Amino acid sequence: MDASDSDEDIKRAIQLSLESSSSQTEATHMAISQVSSRSVIDLVSDEEAGPDSATQKSDVHAKSPSVELPPRSKGILGLNRKAMELERLARKRKASTSPPQSQKAARQYGESSVRQQHQLGKNARPSPSELLEDRSSPLMGKEMSTLTSRIQFPNGAIKKTWALGHERVNDIKLEEVLQRDSLQLAVFSSFQWDVDWLFRKINAKTTQIVFVMGIKEDEAKRQYKEDSASIPNLRLCFPSMEGQINCMHSKLMLLSHETHLRIVIPTANLIPHDWGETGLMENTIFIIDLPRLPNGQTTEESLITDFGKDLIYFLKALSLDKTIIESISRFDLSATKGLAFVHTIG
Repeated sequence: MDASDSDEDIKRAIQLSLESSSSQTEATHMAISQVSSRSVIDLVSDEEAGPDSATQKSDVHAKSPSVELPPRSKGILGLNRKAMELERLARKRKASTSPPQSQKAARQYGESSVRQQHQLGKNARPSPSELLEDRSSPLMGKEMSTLTSRIQFPNGAIKKTWALGHERVNDIKLEEVLQRDSLQLAVFSSFQWDVDWLFRKINAKTTQIVFVMGIKEDEAKRQYKEDSASIPNLRLCFPSMEGQINCMHSKLMLLSHETHLRIVIPTANLIPHDWGETGLMENTIFIIDLPRLPNGQTTEESLITDFGKDLIYFLKALSLDKTIIESISRFDLSATKGLAFVHTIG
């Protein structure tokens, strides 16, 4: 074999290698594009629930949609397992150029949490109960006035949800409900979920998040927990769905801030359509801001209003974390004296 033949063989081998690499890259891009679309999570279909099924619901709830549960291969964000593995490998490749872990932790949790991670291990993070504790410092003048202004509905209010393209009259957007910049802990209960969309409304780096999801099958619960394990600051809560309970329509938000606890009871699911972003749907919410008691004080059990007692009873039925339930007493419930929290369980 002469030198020219050898050169031709080398060129051919290089060309085949480049074609193979290009084919693999195109396949990877195709796999990612197939899973990049956002999905809405329906926790149960009408067919599964049945017309006579028992339900758990708060005092306001929407009609049951007919969309069925996503396949179990899908994750909580609508991503399948193959896509998650592709993303994991991408993150691993990026790690060599990422900032040091201490810098990323500082952006997520603040310097105090970085010190806590150093003492307790890199997996340490503030718990919901810590975020509900009175950690405020004495404030004066303008700063105190700014914090107090965040309490917008001290006596409670009923509002309709904003609808795109319509005049704004006594309405409210989800962003205005959440008060994202000061939100420390958010507990969400819903029937339908668009998790991708919801996470764009929240700063998941600074807000602890709890999803209360009505999932009946143990295998599905395990799958959701596994798929959400890598999402920072997210915990899942699964109410009891034993016996004839096949559906949970409860829609509730507990939004904890430094100055107050905002309780929201909406008719809207956690999807863009229900919050007016298509301009075709209008829902209603009840919203009230309960001021945090000063100096770590708590309300004696005997002084908790009927509204507060029924709320606590309902939260226990949802199997919510005990520390979150007990923290309700750290807020002034007196404005709920003339109100009732109406619910149905089972």
